[in-house]
Amino acid sequence: MGKVQRIEPIQIFHVFCEVIGEKILITIPQILELGKINTTNSWRESSWFTLIKRPIVLASTNKTKIKLLTWVIYGLDLYPVLPIDFPTGPNAQETGSTHRQNAEIKANTWSQATNFLSLATDGGLCIPSLGSKWQSINTKRFAGPDATDKQRVNHLLNLIKLHSPKNRQAYWIEALSVSWKGQPLATWEVHGELGTLGIRPIKGSSVGEFWVDTLWRPFKQQSGMTHQSSQIETISSHWGQLKNNFQAFYQSMPRLLEEK
Repeated sequence: MGKVQRIEPIQIFHVFCEVIGEKILITIPQILELGKINTTNSWRESSWFTLIKRPIVLASTNKTKIKLLTWVIYGLDLYPVLPIDFPTGPNAQETGSTHRQNAEIKANTWSQATNFLSLATDGGLCIPSLGSKWQSINTKRFAGPDATDKQRVNHLLNLIKLHSPKNRQAYWIEALSVSWKGQPLATWEVHGELGTLGIRPIKGSSVGEFWVDTLWRPFKQQSGMTHQSSQIETISSHWGQLKNNFQAFYQSMPRLLEEK
């Protein structure tokens, strides 16, 4: 696979500024003005640049997932690079039979193409009572390859509307993989909190890229549940586990071969 087009430091700054906002202490344009980086050369290999932040591709086009992945890496010497910044970026085919495999495929594809660390996830909703009628790995595709998020919500409602609350129990499975040069460095798969699916969307919810959140409710906070509080419960469940796992791994990770 050929290498994708390299992006300039100023573009990286725009991405970093958009996601992290006012928490930036030193900016790429300031460094360039000081003459610390010569953009006509390989800026990524500059010792000055790598002293600041190490690039990592957040291998997702889902805006909500990008925000969560940015939260996962927050506080580390990493800055996010997004697929949108690579005009000739690769198309990772999710051909795995598990969430772990699909996360590794996406992370490996992007790290191989960019020579950057890459971070990718794959997840799905597990509904035990539906048995073979539902597979978590097909959560996004079960209503059809071209279905909208609203159509996915309606299709799931049709499957569960006649079930009792006990038979609408569900939890999220999410896998996170970090890769370097096409090889996985570490992969984790975690289960979120067990909750139940409602037979109508949560009050105040709107169908977005994490469309399952409009229906899923944690057991411990049923009464008066709002869409925002449901999302917080979701994040603090499986995404919190993934953040802890990744940060612990990264902080003890040895220097990569080309960086020694």
